[in-house]
Amino acid sequence: MRFHKEGYTSLALVLLFFFIVSAFAHYYEAGSLFKGLIYILFGMLFLVVLYFFRSPTRIIKQDPSQIYAPSDGTIASIDEIVDENNLEHSLFKISITISALNVRLTRAPISGTAFTNSLEFHGKFRQSIKSNNEIDVVVEHDGNFWKGPVFYNQKMVNQGDVIGSIKFGSSVDLYFPATAVLVAKKGDTIRAGETMLAKI
Repeated sequence: MRFHKEGYTSLALVLLFFFIVSAFAHYYEAGSLFKGLIYILFGMLFLVVLYFFRSPTRIIKQDPSQIYAPSDGTIASIDEIVDENNLEHSLFKISITISALNVRLTRAPISGTAFTNSLEFHGKFRQSIKSNNEIDVVVEHDGNFWKGPVFYNQKMVNQGDVIGSIKFGSSVDLYFPATAVLVAKKGDTIRAGETMLAKI
């Protein structure tokens, strides 16, 4: 288990605020009960930040014939939609709900070349991955500029690589060609880089 780099700022703010409050408590000679409550409160907050930004080690079994889950969470819906870029083709859209208890990292569902769209797209942020056999997979996050996801600029990614992190968004959508064979179903609890969603 490791601590993800996106949490360093939050951790530093918690520690800074703790030292400021503690300094005021000592300066004004607050009672031991009040000081004890401060230590307990900030200790719990410190542990919450550590848990929220945890980065567990996962053993990824790469398989080019499979599409893995891009994030931890629960599958809220699976829909077949028309490809906006090619009206003759259909896509599967898998919507994943992420709770506060889930790991906040996204991983590459397939291996290939990554293209990051850093601009907001209808309140969404997108990252596309094109595999060597020309299969396109799109990972889409909700959010906005101040609390949106962070994508890591990588030209080539391997299946299961960490490709981004989710700050406070609560959902991830995955798009891939409807020619794939679905394995997952609505209501499934999934883990990024480990749960197979479809076969190519």
